[in-house]
Amino acid sequence: MSINRFCYKWKKLPSGPLGRSSHDLSAVQGAVYLFGGEHVPRTPIDSQLHVFKDGKWDTIKTENAPPSRIGHAQASVGNSIYVFGGRQGILMNEKPLNDLFKFDTVKGEWSEIKTQNPPPARSYHRMVAAGTDLFVFAGCGADGRLNDFYKFDTLKTAWTKLPSSNDIIPRGGPCLAANEKKVVVSCGFSGHENDDIHIYDIKSQEWKTVPYKVPKARSVCPCTTLGDKLIIFGGEVAPSDLGHQGAGNFESDIQIVDLETGAVYQGENTGDVTPPPRGWTSMTAINNKAIIMYGGLNGDDSNPVHLDDTWELTFE
Repeated sequence: MSINRFCYKWKKLPSGPLGRSSHDLSAVQGAVYLFGGEHVPRTPIDSQLHVFKDGKWDTIKTENAPPSRIGHAQASVGNSIYVFGGRQGILMNEKPLNDLFKFDTVKGEWSEIKTQNPPPARSYHRMVAAGTDLFVFAGCGADGRLNDFYKFDTLKTAWTKLPSSNDIIPRGGPCLAANEKKVVVSCGFSGHENDDIHIYDIKSQEWKTVPYKVPKARSVCPCTTLGDKLIIFGGEVAPSDLGHQGAGNFESDIQIVDLETGAVYQGENTGDVTPPPRGWTSMTAINNKAIIMYGGLNGDDSNPVHLDDTWELTFE
């Protein structure tokens, strides 16, 4: 899908399973798959896999599911969903994970992919697919925030460490998007919210930092690739004094980043509704036509709220 006009509309859909944040979503053949997350801060909910299809949520009964976790990353290639990393503990260095699982949506089966030289354990990173490759960037490692960059070849089941850039400050909760040629990094938290934009050329393996900025530095934003654009919704624009235990200040705007140039455009809502501000959540594109967002965190330090709402975003 090529977005030429930046007018959009939201549509509220049926609510999903237990309200949560720090989860992730992936889409396969028009269905959206939800895994992981927390309802109580920093406490993984369970290992159940949920699917949103034909306008309703269902729970898929599976065996050999990944251990429960928060702050993992997932992405889809073909009919499979890949889940990498996350953590099971309260602190950044407590029980971080670097395991890799695949869910075959046709067979309805989980399998763990054992590999050599995986990336270090981490949480609150991002992973995106480009063709049959997965790209993993940054996150919170056992010894602090990261800015490293890895590729997983799903055909060869092999990891490759790729060059990173010294211009990219280590961070957790970044935005990441990709097409067949480029990977774009933006936003994230490095002790402060970020607004920078960096583009990686897949063929030349070179980074460049572009002069554009995302309005209002932010982190833990729901984001996804739609055509040749990175779509960002809201996110945290000021952290909570309680850290992950509370809720910071959130936005509810749409920012659009061009994957080729890094240019930023602000979307205009031409509809009647807008989701409440939020962060610590996920959204995913379905059939390259629409975007589904589920859950997240809003409220404030005295009353943090884990949301269970589902929204569809479409561009005109």
